[in-house]
Amino acid sequence: MADIKIIPNNEDLILNFNFNSPQQFFYNVAVINKNNDQQIFHASGKWDGTKTFTLGKAKDMVGLGLIIYWAVIDPAGAGNNFEAEAVVTQNNLECLEHQVCKGITNDNSFPFVNTGTFITK
Repeated sequence: MADIKIIPNNEDLILNFNFNSPQQFFYNVAVINKNNDQQIFHASGKWDGTKTFTLGKAKDMVGLGLIIYWAVIDPAGAGNNFEAEAVVTQNNLECLEHQVCKGITNDNSFPFVNTGTFITK
């Protein structure tokens, strides 16, 4: 889990995906209100598709949770290192912390989950 430090203002928070290895990455993104389990935002994408999502105004995101469900497929086979990250930006600056997906592939689709909470800087 990596909490995302933001400044609560009227700027949009943008989630960008970066891929640092050649595997196929698929992902589902959800922003939830952890107090009542209400889903505020949902989107999905893949390594060769949509890589940028607008999550909402920073002032409305404090205390909400970010969940990223990844699936990693390696057509080259098992035993290869993989790495990708999801980075929230605010006013074109990267927020701390990044949501990192890394490991070594196996013979099947490799599931991976990141969770974090939007907190004030």
